[in-house]
Amino acid sequence: MPEVSQVHIDAALTNVSVAYKNANYIADLIAPPVGVRKQSDKYFIYDAAKEGFRASNDRRAPGAEANAVDYALTSDSYFCEDHALETVIPDEERENADPAIQVDIDRTEFLTDKIELNREIGLAAAIRASADIPGQTLEGDAQWSDADSDPIAAVEAKKAVILAAAQVAPNTLVLPYPVYAAVRNHPKVIERVQNVRLGIANASVLAELFDVERVLVARAQQHPERDFVGIELEWEGVQRALRKIAGAGLTNVRVLLGDARPILGRVIPPQSMTRIYSLFPCPWPKKHHHKHRLFDQRQLQLINSRLRDSGEFYLLTDHEEYFQWVLGNLTDTGFVAFARTVPPQVNTKYEQKWLAEGQTRFYELTLTKTQHCDVSFREDVPMETYRVKGFDPARFQP
Repeated sequence: MPEVSQVHIDAALTNVSVAYKNANYIADLIAPPVGVRKQSDKYFIYDAAKEGFRASNDRRAPGAEANAVDYALTSDSYFCEDHALETVIPDEERENADPAIQVDIDRTEFLTDKIELNREIGLAAAIRASADIPGQTLEGDAQWSDADSDPIAAVEAKKAVILAAAQVAPNTLVLPYPVYAAVRNHPKVIERVQNVRLGIANASVLAELFDVERVLVARAQQHPERDFVGIELEWEGVQRALRKIAGAGLTNVRVLLGDARPILGRVIPPQSMTRIYSLFPCPWPKKHHHKHRLFDQRQLQLINSRLRDSGEFYLLTDHEEYFQWVLGNLTDTGFVAFARTVPPQVNTKYEQKWLAEGQTRFYELTLTKTQHCDVSFREDVPMETYRVKGFDPARFQP
């Protein structure tokens, strides 16, 4: 009698496959696309001074002329940037693919998903960077993950600010998924909705509670498979980061307290990092302080040694002279550089500070590793690790 394995040859199923995709993009719901004929053009802005929201005297005496009123008409311009990605489908792959694999459809969906993710990220960055949209960072027991906070009162306060500024009531509340999860399980929210739909606060229930037409939940994730290590010299900065990490429910982020130079040299293994970021490092503008600056030639070589092949170092600064100084230190560092100016995009404290002072362009430098630098770090540095039970990022002190 033949064995079971002899009467069946394994083949790929045509009705089952496994794939991981982002779902529920909301960028098009917040800023719906507008079809245009030209890549660049102008558009009209009616009544930018909001004259229509001001009351005018419309009483007229018999035989008298009516009070004349009017509105202003201005214009602005737009430019549609090109966005595209490509991938290759070899003829051999197309000819040999099993029926379950549809190479054209799979590639199209893959590229579309990546472009949609970039649109999601770009819109979020544009909203955060806009000087017309005031932001507020909640800390401590004001964060909505804290039972003593009051998200209902916080939303009402912001709605009042928007109504006063725009004379239009806001109709949409956008919540990142970790914030949505915290709000729907918040004691004050549950208390309000406990007699509605079994006390389950989904997006539609929250929309009614906050008196808006809709609540949009941003569920698309960027790089959840990657691990991140942050380095911060001041404890207050570490504590703020820990609060945000805990509030967002992130499990792939760690924060180190200390000087980045010895940490890179003593803690981070060689060729272990894919990308290293530095956002708005202190430029130490006075010449006699230049010795304190980060990213001289030796430090860039150290960064190179900690990056994997083709790894990247990303620097963003508001200071042009410091930017040029770093560029001047690239000799024999094993990097090729791509430099440009960019609009606000990362929403850090210092970016917001300079944006408020009128700076709208910043200096971006991306260094790609092309050759390895073998660097040893000789300085001895004391390091401490804290292990605590029931860690509370709002109260822990080293």
